[in-house]
Amino acid sequence: MNRAQKIVLQRLRKVSVAQRSGETRPEFVASLLKNLESIGFTFSAEVIERLLNWTPQQLLEFAEPLIPQLLKMVGGDVKYAPMYPNFPTQVMEMADAELYLNAHFHYWGDWIGERILPYYDKQQRPQLPVQQNLKVLELASEDEALDLCRSMLVSNTSLSESDLKDLRGLLESFRDNINDVLPESIPFKEVQSVVCAFLVDRVEDSAEPLSRYLRTATDVLRLATELSGGDASLAAPTRYVSFKRKHRRYLLGALDRVSRPDEDLYRHRGKWIRLAERLHPGEYSTRFPNAFAAIKKIRDGEVPETFNSKVEARLREGDSMAATELLKTRPGELARRLDQLLRESNAKATFVINEFQQVADAVSTPVLLQLIAHFNNRAQDQTPRMLQDVPKEKSLKFFEKAVKSLTKPIRKQTSPVAPMRTVFPKGQTSKLFRVPLAKELIAPEHAHAVVEVCRQTLVSRFAQLPPLGKSFVAPELSRFMVPFSQRSANKSLQTLARGSRLALPDSNVLRFFLWWKEGKINGKKTGRVDLDLSATIFGNNWSYLSHISYTNLKETRLGCCHSGDITSAPKGASEFIDIDIEKLRAAGGRYIVCSIQSFTSNPFCDLPQCYFGWMSRKKPNSGEIYEPATVQDKIDLASDSRISIPMLIDLEDRSAIWADLALRSMPGYQINIESNMRGMVHYGVGIETLVKPDLGELFALHVQARGEAVDSAESAESVFSVDDGVTPFDFEVISSEYLG
Repeated sequence: MNRAQKIVLQRLRKVSVAQRSGETRPEFVASLLKNLESIGFTFSAEVIERLLNWTPQQLLEFAEPLIPQLLKMVGGDVKYAPMYPNFPTQVMEMADAELYLNAHFHYWGDWIGERILPYYDKQQRPQLPVQQNLKVLELASEDEALDLCRSMLVSNTSLSESDLKDLRGLLESFRDNINDVLPESIPFKEVQSVVCAFLVDRVEDSAEPLSRYLRTATDVLRLATELSGGDASLAAPTRYVSFKRKHRRYLLGALDRVSRPDEDLYRHRGKWIRLAERLHPGEYSTRFPNAFAAIKKIRDGEVPETFNSKVEARLREGDSMAATELLKTRPGELARRLDQLLRESNAKATFVINEFQQVADAVSTPVLLQLIAHFNNRAQDQTPRMLQDVPKEKSLKFFEKAVKSLTKPIRKQTSPVAPMRTVFPKGQTSKLFRVPLAKELIAPEHAHAVVEVCRQTLVSRFAQLPPLGKSFVAPELSRFMVPFSQRSANKSLQTLARGSRLALPDSNVLRFFLWWKEGKINGKKTGRVDLDLSATIFGNNWSYLSHISYTNLKETRLGCCHSGDITSAPKGASEFIDIDIEKLRAAGGRYIVCSIQSFTSNPFCDLPQCYFGWMSRKKPNSGEIYEPATVQDKIDLASDSRISIPMLIDLEDRSAIWADLALRSMPGYQINIESNMRGMVHYGVGIETLVKPDLGELFALHVQARGEAVDSAESAESVFSVDDGVTPFDFEVISSEYLG
């Protein structure tokens, strides 16, 4: 199995099976299927049909790399040895005094440098029932890897670091015919910077595609950042390397070809000044005079008149119509400022909306979808009920009071859900902020008018695409968010957008698991690494009930327990948490926020291996504590952070809400659940109340534009659902074919 085939398997769950003319006995294929079922996978009928024409030796050579790769995908390639081998019953039945003494001796071992764990005989466990909902591996076409690479290149959303790593691997696979792979344009700039860096280093004749892609000064800056191993989104500082002469010539030559680069350079002047120290433009002042002159202006402190400064000047003068006319020349900027313009010039709102309608077709699909979601929500009266009778001049103080309410001790806080808006800052760390709603309301008719303009524009745009025929859009797709920004997403078994709700399996036990290992990364020792798996439990309206962590291993009344605290991992370590859904619901529990804390302050990105996942069971003691066949999802923790919140559970809705969030620095005096209770509420409420465009809306617009809606999947030519046709997990298809 080559690298491209592994990427296709991981991302698409498809396997390459060549058409052969041999024959084998059915029991050999059946044996392979039984092995796959034990780790939660099976083959589609088309794959099985082909494998029946393979010899036993060919089947063996096919299975040898496949099964280890599948085990790695679900976290089954390592050994799980929790502190209490007969978890969960052992923990639930053990006396508190014994649990306390075991923890005491274990922590004492850390102090004296000797790992001391209690020893218990492992009891025989009932066999796990045969799994019903197996993950199906479909047949990959001959051009599957090539199509995947092209889809990623024309993605209309940002890609995560793991996505970009896969893209680099695919580009390497097609290095010899790279010009047949590259599209005419690459919509997303960070993807473009990866491609340009690949071309500079690995392709001899790269001048033509580089000149095609590097059109602005910021494009050149992103390439320099990518070559330096920095953040090509430009959200974080970069330490620029000493470039090879070849790279310096490429970068300065590209900048020299850019017309009027002054505003772009000024927008990122700090980065350009640092970069210029590495480029030495003076050495090439004759060869690249335009680049030398542009950098000299930045170094000399010249301030050009920027587009934004012109807009702000008109707004300060109260001339919103002139500001709108200016913004109209950059439709994307006008779209992003619509809310501000409609607030500041309510009397002239009709003019603003008409101007926007004239240029809406030049606004990208993701931005139009975000406007629909935003103004649909804006059309409602978002003023909190607690503020409806408050005089306008006092409303800001009440907003501030609502924000401060989140800082009260959790145990005393009965209603922490303040009326706020959830935002995600740009960057590689998956942070979340909740900010007060705008005080000024927009007239509902104006908000609805913007929504209608956006919808009409999208329907007209989608009508230019190939017809869909009779189409079925499953209602449950409204629970899945459109995957706009994935740059800070961790690698997972299933790719979902933050805020998406996945239905819980038909089982009563949820089991969260964490596995990590200390050692060396990039030649540097990690030292002792202590990670802690925790779950914070809330009732309705986010009132605190309890938490499960190394400080509180069990809550008998709630049916929740922890497998024990492991404080170092030279050979790998694991922790588990069990949740009894029925018992917890009966006790008033609704929300569960899963979190991982790095007690020793090691960022997750500095660990050789670290991942979180969750399983479901009918009965808590059936099968081994870790069973790969029961894994619902697994996420590799690799962010530059010390606290991760991968998901939360809504038991009333019976859904898992995808979060994939992180806190970068220590917010309290200790990195544990007790020190970060407010963060659990803040992040939990932020994800649970998130307002974003959903896939149901997106696909419905496509069907309206180029299909005929039908009521069932059986009668449809095009299907959009959770488990058939185009699904929420088809990230590459959605971003390249439905967001263009």
